[in-house]
Amino acid sequence: MSKFITVATFVYPQEAYVIKSRLEADEIPCFLKNELTIQTDNFLSNAMGGVQLQIPESYIEQALPVLEEVGLISKDTAELTKAHYSQTATANETIVCPNCGSDDVVKSKKPGGWYVFFLLLAMIPVPILKKEYHCFECYTDFKVKRR
Repeated sequence: MSKFITVATFVYPQEAYVIKSRLEADEIPCFLKNELTIQTDNFLSNAMGGVQLQIPESYIEQALPVLEEVGLISKDTAELTKAHYSQTATANETIVCPNCGSDDVVKSKKPGGWYVFFLLLAMIPVPILKKEYHCFECYTDFKVKRR
């Protein structure tokens, strides 16, 4: 599952369409967050953080030269961003399903046994969530043991 990164923010959706079409011409998938809401009411743009142009984290190195070419970022910013994402890609630990080996997993947010106990005992909701992951390939729920 790929994480999306906001690479640019615009006040109006019309401004974002130009850059989005340029990225899509280079076969870089992108997404406009808050696009339809701000199209409906332009006055919400400032409150919602504008129209956010997002790309998958795996395409960041392909998108940086395009963003630099159109003038959204400087050459120094492109180099710093590329260095940052190359370091974090090697530092992040990928969690895989122990059943099928797939990396298409998500952290589950289900209430644990202690939550139900406290809810029944004191009638005060205390959010104690289980630390489990769910695999979308084989539909298995599993826990990760940290070292």
